[in-house]
Amino acid sequence: MVSNGLDSSKVLWFKCYDVNIELPEIMRRVSSRMKGEKEMWLSELKGHLRKAEKGSLRRNMLSIGLHKRFAIPLSCLLLGLMVNSRARSWGIALSVVIFTVYCIVLS
Repeated sequence: MVSNGLDSSKVLWFKCYDVNIELPEIMRRVSSRMKGEKEMWLSELKGHLRKAEKGSLRRNMLSIGLHKRFAIPLSCLLLGLMVNSRARSWGIALSVVIFTVYCIVLS
């Protein structure tokens, strides 16, 4: 323990120190919360999207999450294909690298 003025301190020694962690309570809270769009597998995301009510905010958020999963990698691939024909192989290679890194980071 350190004083407010940082001019003195106390050290406490324990022969035994028990910390009680309410693991069942923590696990109940974690398992009961809903996953976000970024945390779901693609199949989960599609399932929730099918069940969501049309026009609801939840459905819109799920739809945006689904589109984000494909928009960024696809744009990288299209960027690679649009590069000048002489340097096309470098553009494709670069887009594949960006796509792979994106997928690794996303998962």
